[in-house]
Amino acid sequence: MAYGLIDTGRGLKSSSMQGMKVAAEQETNRNIANTNIEQMEDSAKSTNAATGATTGAMIGAQAATTAAATTAAGGVATGIGAMGMVGAGMATGGIGLVAGLLLSELI
Repeated sequence: MAYGLIDTGRGLKSSSMQGMKVAAEQETNRNIANTNIEQMEDSAKSTNAATGATTGAMIGAQAATTAAATTAAGGVATGIGAMGMVGAGMATGGIGLVAGLLLSELI
């Protein structure tokens, strides 16, 4: 009879140890997945910010080009285009950067 209780105890211990091992492996996998998700979110935020800044700079360059063409035709450049190519690109690039960051936070 003693052997029956001892064997039962050993079986329960083995089952519980196996269950703890499975639970620990699942927790490790969950932690790895969460870390990967956080890294992907950070990467997406950086990409969105860069895209916004690039788009803004392109819009600024277009505005400066239009202003230069207007000035060359005898008109008067106004607004962001009057800042010149670099100034307009930096101003609108900054706006695009902020817009990209905000959109990456909201979406």
